[in-house]
Amino acid sequence: MQHADFENRLADDFSGAIMSVIDQYSVATVPIEMFFRETLLSMATGFVWKDRGQFLLITNWHNVSGIDPFSRTHISRTAAEPDRIRVWWNRKGQLGEKFATIEILRGADGAPLWWVHPQHGDQVDVIALPVKPHTDAEMYPINRMPSAPLLASVGAEVFVLATHSELGPAAFQYGSAGALLLNQTFSAPISSTSS
Repeated sequence: MQHADFENRLADDFSGAIMSVIDQYSVATVPIEMFFRETLLSMATGFVWKDRGQFLLITNWHNVSGIDPFSRTHISRTAAEPDRIRVWWNRKGQLGEKFATIEILRGADGAPLWWVHPQHGDQVDVIALPVKPHTDAEMYPINRMPSAPLLASVGAEVFVLATHSELGPAAFQYGSAGALLLNQTFSAPISSTSS
């Protein structure tokens, strides 16, 4: 889709009173739930990035690995590591409506399907998981949304992607997504450092 087409469609989605209530970047975030088999381990958020025709779900490394990036210990008291995530996508043409799909995190050989930073690997707590868009999903890649130049300075306000867990996974997210951390490219999947 051409950038102008995306801007026109996004403008239609945010017409009238809706735009005054919902920040355009709110639809870029997607709630995710991490599972080991059928056990829910945790909830988080991610957002979609589009690069060279490929859609990528961006989230934190600790979400998909189940490992604390600082202590290198399991986050779950059961030592379970996620093997899949449930992603709550925006339903096409129905702003505010979401539906879920399951994304597998590891290949048959156990290797991660996500990409990490090409130089620092899992030392950067951000991953990119290649995803195929569902026919009913509106992907809203954050890097394709119209934006003004970002003027970053010491002490500038920062907004964090988040959703209120008590409202459930389909709740609207709050905050604005910044792409400053994504000024790097991601490498192909590498072996996990988790035990």
